[in-house]
Amino acid sequence: METKVKNLLKPLTALSLGFLFSCSTPSTEICKDRLEFKTPQKIKFDGNENLLLCGDPKTESWKHIPLAQAEFDLKAYLSSRAYFEPRFEYKNDKLYVDPGKITLSTELKFLDAPPGFDEVRMRDVIHEPLNTALLNKINEWTTGRLRDLGYACPEIKVQAVEETGVITVTIKRGFLYSFGKVTMVDSLNLFPESYRRFDAFNTGQRYDQRLSKLTTSRSEIDGIVVSGQMLQRCPEDIPSTTSDTFILLPLREKVLGGDKHNLSLGAGASTEEIPIVQAKWKSVRLDPFGSNFTFSAYASQLIQKLQFTYNKYPLRYVPRFSLNPAISYEHDNELTYEFNQFQVNVPFTYKAEYDNSSLATSFGPAASRVFSIVNNNTINNAFLGGIGDILFMTHDFELYQSDPRSGTRLEFNIQILSPWPTVDPVATVFQLNGTHLINLVPVSPHQWVLGFRYGLATTLTNIQPETDTTLPAQYFHTLGGDANLRGYGRNEINNNTVGALSSVFLNTEIRYAKTLPLYMEPFLFFDIGALGQEPFGINGAVYTSPGIGMRLGTPFGSIRTTLAHGYIWNDANANPNLEHLQFFISFGSEF
Repeated sequence: METKVKNLLKPLTALSLGFLFSCSTPSTEICKDRLEFKTPQKIKFDGNENLLLCGDPKTESWKHIPLAQAEFDLKAYLSSRAYFEPRFEYKNDKLYVDPGKITLSTELKFLDAPPGFDEVRMRDVIHEPLNTALLNKINEWTTGRLRDLGYACPEIKVQAVEETGVITVTIKRGFLYSFGKVTMVDSLNLFPESYRRFDAFNTGQRYDQRLSKLTTSRSEIDGIVVSGQMLQRCPEDIPSTTSDTFILLPLREKVLGGDKHNLSLGAGASTEEIPIVQAKWKSVRLDPFGSNFTFSAYASQLIQKLQFTYNKYPLRYVPRFSLNPAISYEHDNELTYEFNQFQVNVPFTYKAEYDNSSLATSFGPAASRVFSIVNNNTINNAFLGGIGDILFMTHDFELYQSDPRSGTRLEFNIQILSPWPTVDPVATVFQLNGTHLINLVPVSPHQWVLGFRYGLATTLTNIQPETDTTLPAQYFHTLGGDANLRGYGRNEINNNTVGALSSVFLNTEIRYAKTLPLYMEPFLFFDIGALGQEPFGINGAVYTSPGIGMRLGTPFGSIRTTLAHGYIWNDANANPNLEHLQFFISFGSEF
């Protein structure tokens, strides 16, 4: 295991060294024998700038750039980098440049900002070089902030005073808009209503560009289109002042269909599962309703799973309703048990959209056959029953899943198990899992993120673990590992059996984000949990695990690592070997 973890760290080391050695080193030369800084500088120029300053010996018309022209262009390039007072000296047919001191921003002021605009503050703009990049960054942020608040067509003017470093943003916010009707530029031979199942807004709701982005993101993730874009038409004249009356903003959705059949491959790793390989084949736009078929495969040294799913959307004018029959095979080899399971389920799903959240409900019949191996004994069980799932998610949580910062995700599952061929349930399994993230300081980009992750699980049955072969081991509950208690090994807390009838846990984590170099985001956490020997009951030992961790939010995915120690409370007879340090690293997972 140590070797594999070290192999995971090699790309990080290479990335760090590449970043360090790619930084520019001080130099005096701009153009050989023609143009130089008087003292070594880290200022670098791009290809086009170098061409206009130094010329091109391979091109006749660009072989020689007059020094006066070079001086004129160099002033502009230095000004864009916040060097506003350069000094030039001609000596021996050579131009020497002293760029002077870099000018830093001292204050940022917004004029005529609408109500609520100041609830989020832009950071990393004061005491920064007063260059073109900073002004463009402020313009882009201000425009986005106004569009988040419903002002879809603002006009922004950003001005800076070189002598004082004061930046002033003048806002003409325009009308306050609400979402109007969406029309398709090209529906790709589907019913236009089929695309409305991805809408993260309702007609008449206050406009928010983030919801437009979430809408197109949903359709791209689904695979029904390769890319999507919401287009809007703004009036030519933007008024300086507006009333609080909402104006409907008609939208046009433009999509790129791409191939109807797509294969995607993915890979990951963690100290619990090394390696992780995933593959998915998906056929989309199978009918005018936008139905699809998916075959997915997942494999690690612990879990292997195959699943076929057909998502049928039968109602043109109720596009959020679907029938989702699925067939799956799964093999799990965990610490306390091993099983092979074949399952067929036919759930009906409906998704509802609200102003700030969505709710998906899914219920249907299910049948399964489970071959369990416990204590070297193979047990064969067949079940009929039903499954249900309710998923609540706020829009901000969904939109920022790859870079978590705020919002709530709450999921409730129920599974009813009746031994074949009877219809009397032998067990009902309930599970509730949630994540709640709070952006503690209202700044952009986010900086302090407080997170809570929690779970409750219980199996309502008269059967005790390992006392009866009627109920397979996977329907009992354990703790330990990255999923709940990070100071313990995966499923290490199991009451010395295959598990317990109930479990509960709470994770608390605070992360320092978007501030340190090399994508580093350190965090502290504290986990607590317990098991219970009765349905809906918790008793016995309390397990805790304080720890530290690091998240690297790299462009190619998230890398998380934690180090925690397990401690046992309220049980003098507990196994002392459970109290130890536990290290974990993963690629691709989030809190």
